[in-house]
Amino acid sequence: MTRPVVKADNPTLYDNLAIAPAPVGKSGVVGKGSMGISVKADTKFPNASIALAQFFTNPRSMVQFAKQVAVYPSSGIAYDDPFFTETPAAIEDSARPLAKDIISKEKNIMPSIPKKADVNAIVATAVESALFNNVPAQQALTDAVTQANALLGS
Repeated sequence: MTRPVVKADNPTLYDNLAIAPAPVGKSGVVGKGSMGISVKADTKFPNASIALAQFFTNPRSMVQFAKQVAVYPSSGIAYDDPFFTETPAAIEDSARPLAKDIISKEKNIMPSIPKKADVNAIVATAVESALFNNVPAQQALTDAVTQANALLGS
């Protein structure tokens, strides 16, 4: 899908643009994006929620969505579609053939945090104390680290 706005907004620069893959460190891993679908545990429509999630996350739907907006599927199978394998004409679409390789390197690199809600509350309180209670930022941060470490038994 060509997005002519790129060319229209800066025609002088357009011919000098190129797409390159994201840099990958020694681990060979790229962090995952932040999109997700969730449903409240107490939904009145659990079966419909599951069906909707399956619809959004199946490779065919992901390809159709990618044809409408600039997103990349999380399913590797979706990248076998010609939309991702054919060489695009527009520079702004040239990341599509690279996407399967990039997605294959994605891993969840976010550490799990025990008692996450409690840790988040400590951090929020520290930020608020620095912003609204004249506590020096470094002191608020130091106090938050001390409280979080005590909570986590570190």
